Amino acid sequence: MNRKLHKAIVGILGTVALAASSHANAMGVAEVDLGTFTGSALAGTSTAGKKSWADSISGSNGFGWVHTGSTFAKLQVGSAAQIASGATVNLTIKMTAAATNGIDNPAFSVWTSGTSDFNLSAGGFGLHTYSQVRGPSDGGVSDNASLGNIGITDFIGYSNSGGSFTNGDGDAVGAGGVSSSPWVSAIASSWASGADFSSLTLSGLKSGYYLIAAGGSCFNGTCAAGSSFNLEVTAAPVPVPAAVWLFGSAMAGLIGVSKRKRSA
Repeated sequence: MNRKLHKAIVGILGTVALAASSHANAMGVAEVDLGTFTGSALAGTSTAGKKSWADSISGSNGFGWVHTGSTFAKLQVGSAAQIASGATVNLTIKMTAAATNGIDNPAFSVWTSGTSDFNLSAGGFGLHTYSQVRGPSDGGVSDNASLGNIGITDFIGYSNSGGSFTNGDGDAVGAGGVSSSPWVSAIASSWASGADFSSLTLSGLKSGYYLIAAGGSCFNGTCAAGSSFNLEVTAAPVPVPAAVWLFGSAMAGLIGVSKRKRSA
């Protein structure tokens, strides 16, 4: 079942502290191991096809490409103890086109395997195309069932700096979205994008293992031939509840009324 996507306030934060590089596994899938996020910034570099996250040509139906296409990055959030305890964090994932040979319209999707690790090199991965906005076995033509073969259980969200479109499953793909998964607070999360970047801020994200599929989004038009990009994971500020903003506005109003009375 396709999970409802929620919109939220845009927010970005990030600095880079640790670098990782990519390689291709036996299945031809480019992999980046971003390492373990415990608060310090992480970063990785890789390459992907210019239409690998979204392609309009016949046969792809607007889906993302896997083999020799998208880069798949692994991210562990939290230490083993934090994963075991169910600790949550607020973080931002940001994909930026490299200064040289930079990829056009960066875009990425995020899934999780929960508290169990996954292995992209596991036999039977076999995924050729994927839906950018569905979890494993969520139905549709490209049901992402092979993601389940490596242990992926839930779809988290996505960010897209390319144009909006409808993929072959009939899913509306826009600038971004976060699912109603129990692994993240969809209401408090957000996304942003620009000419050369896309980002996703995930609030209340549970410690565990996450898979990121990154590539170029080129459903609506011609993209440049660039392929290089950077991935960053940084700490995000704790979101301020709406009630706090309302309380602050009310207090400001009361102060204003008080000043007017004193000056009358």
